[in-house]
Amino acid sequence: MVPMKNILLLACKPKQFFTDLKTEKSIKNAFITQFTTATLSFLLILILSIYAISISDGSGGGWGAFGLAHSLYNLLISLATALISTFILSFLIQFITKLFKGEGFYKDIYNVLAYSSIVCWIFLIVWYFINNLNGYNWLPFYVPSVLYLSTPPLLYLSYLTIIGISTTQNLTKTKATIIFLVPVLIFILAKIIYNVTLFVYQFLQRL
Repeated sequence: MVPMKNILLLACKPKQFFTDLKTEKSIKNAFITQFTTATLSFLLILILSIYAISISDGSGGGWGAFGLAHSLYNLLISLATALISTFILSFLIQFITKLFKGEGFYKDIYNVLAYSSIVCWIFLIVWYFINNLNGYNWLPFYVPSVLYLSTPPLLYLSYLTIIGISTTQNLTKTKATIIFLVPVLIFILAKIIYNVTLFVYQFLQRL
């Protein structure tokens, strides 16, 4: 686990944090900290959601055992997705950085993504709470949609990642930004192709 003072350093002085991060010899600390933070964040969102729904109509939103089980299922899927995607995205970004003559290693990219996401999880909890505080207008518990639709946490995650890539790979911020955007564009393109393919398939099925 990383001490809280280091997390504060990451949030306030990311360049200094990532400069010190280059001395870490493995991904162990980053993985444990990311896993713990993500798990606690997901659980807290689940608890806040159940509490808010129970207050809003006094019945727990009619969730019952099925609703709770469904939310826990979403939590586990979201946690697994967050952890696995960090490994996969690290490989992709590391490959791209080598094309730009980056000087770092895979563990540097992984640590950048993992630690950046930690601040994002904390920011997400605050944003989730503030965004739904008035009138208990809480979003349904589905963490991936909450994360991707929460623009401020996502933008801050992007900012930290770009600073981290630039610092650990000894690249300019322009190159780091391009490296960060390439996987994003690949994801968007893949999503578009998937949606178009699905639409064409469903259309042909109706003929």
